[in-house]
Amino acid sequence: MSILQWNEKYSVGVGAMDDQHRILISILNELHEAMTLTHDAQAGERLLDKLLNYTSHHFNREEELMEASAFPGAAQHRLHHANMRQNVKDLMTRRGDPALNIDLMFFLRDWLKSHLLVEDKAYGPWLNQKGIQ
Repeated sequence: MSILQWNEKYSVGVGAMDDQHRILISILNELHEAMTLTHDAQAGERLLDKLLNYTSHHFNREEELMEASAFPGAAQHRLHHANMRQNVKDLMTRRGDPALNIDLMFFLRDWLKSHLLVEDKAYGPWLNQKGIQ
């Protein structure tokens, strides 16, 4: 059972970013499965680390593309990423709390959906105009 399904409505129109968004969703779904179906805490911790590391990689790549293309909303977008990182850091102070992975998983799902549909959608057309597909 997935916590979030990829849907074309999440597409930003930039292939590399859409691929990375699909990977983020896939890892989030793996985490959800580990936490809800198998109740495997060790797998949950490993997948949580994988998700957080991949999110950081993705944010860096997204920000590089926005900077390289002089996207006018780049500073605001970086701020959204920084706020998300801080929220996750705050949640991570509870590491070891059995409810943390579930709280964090739902926070990440809700944040990702919202971020994809609003902030990320804003840079897609700009990057496309700059020849980045």
